[in-house]
Amino acid sequence: MGQWVHLNGEFVESSRAMVPISDRGFLYGDGVFETTRVCQRQIIGWKAHWARFEAGLSLLRMDSRLSEPGALKAANDLVQRNNVSEGYVRWSATRGAGPRGYGIQGCGPGSFLIQAGSFPQPLPSAPRQWKLITSTWTLPLATPISRVKHSSKLLHVLAKAHAQESGADEPVLCNQDGWVVEAASANIAWIRDNCLFRPMDSAGALPGVFQEILAFEARRLGLGVETSQVTPMDLFKTEGVLLTLSTLGVVEATELDRQPLPLSPWTFRLWEACEKAMQAAAGRMG
Repeated sequence: MGQWVHLNGEFVESSRAMVPISDRGFLYGDGVFETTRVCQRQIIGWKAHWARFEAGLSLLRMDSRLSEPGALKAANDLVQRNNVSEGYVRWSATRGAGPRGYGIQGCGPGSFLIQAGSFPQPLPSAPRQWKLITSTWTLPLATPISRVKHSSKLLHVLAKAHAQESGADEPVLCNQDGWVVEAASANIAWIRDNCLFRPMDSAGALPGVFQEILAFEARRLGLGVETSQVTPMDLFKTEGVLLTLSTLGVVEATELDRQPLPLSPWTFRLWEACEKAMQAAAGRMG
């Protein structure tokens, strides 16, 4: 994270930024957040992420402390202040302080935090490669809250911890019916018969902003784009498995449960196409 953050309308040194101990984001995970890519000092995908952010605010019956134009200006100013060339912007909103208990009456005003930081390593010249493990934690079937990026991510935290303790980079999360849904911090997709597949909406995955970029580039390259249902074992029958997240783009999955996964040449082509799209978008904005 950079030296500065933007908290409730003011730039504050990261080490001095504070919210009240009665803030419900701290007490209950009562909030929403988004994270997106900074490329060539430009914030990529802001509109799509803000739309999902607003959907989360609406579902949680919350108001943002900043308007979209105000938040975007603050985020851009923070990118410059923290000297972020290649990195990320993350913003989060909580319901703020309120009476004791779960009730939301009398809460607020909410807290609004923007962070911006640089990637710790140079950008790679090929897709990152991750080892996966099937998580022992399961997701509920699709609900309205599964479609927004809410701050109550304890299940994903525990699934990630299990993966790291097992020597893997990321868990594969399934729903209660056993279908693959997503990873802890990424969407999941697979390639088979010249087609890019992703889980059905009914599986319960968070709709991925970068996953839509991937789908667009896949169609442009001549791949079909479909939804389907698979179990973790079905992933071994594909031609390649990939993950997508807005900060890192396309990541190639190389193994699952310590067994090698098929590797497709399409993964590199898709990674390259998505990276070029990000660079081109930054160039138009700069």
